[in-house]
Amino acid sequence: MPNSLPGSYYRIICTVEKYKIQSTLSVYVTTKPSVTLLGNTVINAGESTTLVIRSNKSTPDVNKFVLSDGSKGEVYSSGTAQVTVSPQKTTTYTISSVTNGCGNGTATGSATVEVNPPSERSITVTTITSSSGYGLCTGDTIAIGYKTAGSFSAGNQFTVQLSDTTGRNFRAITTIPGSNPIKAVMPTDLVAGILYRIRVVASDANTASSAYASPMNVSQKARAKFASETVIFDGVKNPKVTVLLSGGGPWYYQFGTDASVINRQSSVPTDVVELFQASPSQYYRLFRVSNSCGNGIIDSPSIVKVEIVTATEPHVSVYQATVAPNPAQDVLAIRSEDGTEKSIRLMSQNGNVVRTIKTRKREETLDIRDLSPGIYLLHIDAKGRKATFKVIKQ
Repeated sequence: MPNSLPGSYYRIICTVEKYKIQSTLSVYVTTKPSVTLLGNTVINAGESTTLVIRSNKSTPDVNKFVLSDGSKGEVYSSGTAQVTVSPQKTTTYTISSVTNGCGNGTATGSATVEVNPPSERSITVTTITSSSGYGLCTGDTIAIGYKTAGSFSAGNQFTVQLSDTTGRNFRAITTIPGSNPIKAVMPTDLVAGILYRIRVVASDANTASSAYASPMNVSQKARAKFASETVIFDGVKNPKVTVLLSGGGPWYYQFGTDASVINRQSSVPTDVVELFQASPSQYYRLFRVSNSCGNGIIDSPSIVKVEIVTATEPHVSVYQATVAPNPAQDVLAIRSEDGTEKSIRLMSQNGNVVRTIKTRKREETLDIRDLSPGIYLLHIDAKGRKATFKVIKQ
């Protein structure tokens, strides 16, 4: 079998041409394992924590690993496994070996567990729960349970801290004063799929603080918006509108008119929707969007208007000119009736001038490749004689 084959399902086809005989066998080809060790953290003396081993390949086999301290475990195809360690001093762990039915694989990464020295007081996080009930999501309020040892002053303040993506550098996050469990708000700038650590610290000096034993995987709330404020209808084909989604799918959203609301699901971040029974000047709205984090955020533009546009017919036709192609994607060609000096301006719908030239040429071009899709107005002024065209950038 070729070494370059990724783990997947294949078909082996055997053919005997002389007798026109063919036989097919479906097989799953597995590969040697590849895993990565993650989970930098900080703990108090005498405590345990968990490290994460991530499988980097899809295989049907069980991958067995051994850590540098002799700890053993198993991780399955395209999954993760946690292993508990209890270092007595600051220790950096690596993976000594990883094997499956195909033999020895490759292991990368390391995890450093920093052990705090003994101190007068200590704090250990014991539980983390989300008030939304959807897991840990950006923007959510979470409750952090903790236990303490030693005596704290009356003026002591507890604050929740969150690690960066390395798990070693911590920053304070918005903490809501109160009793145990203490509450905090998850920042909105966290990256989905990255592991973070949480701990509670005290304002009293000589206080050791241990991060929660399990690293957190954070999800982002869903967001949705239309790609443009208008959609073009030629009166024949149903117009299509693009909905831009972010924050992690699959997404569930509602859109439509005030009279008719449509429920839709998408597994891709750019969802193109055909509008049936659309009519000129009709408005479509985004009503709500959600994902595994519950209800999300509707961004602007949240309303799209259906417009009918005649391709090359000018709205004001004192100066004779044509603009083609229209709609256009890359270049606009402007042909005028004579060589009179003229100014040509292309403006967005909010009045911003995005292109401007002065010319005597009867044929001129405008490069519009870097412009956003939408409707623009092209103005031609030839010494007082004017023409205006509505231009569609695709």
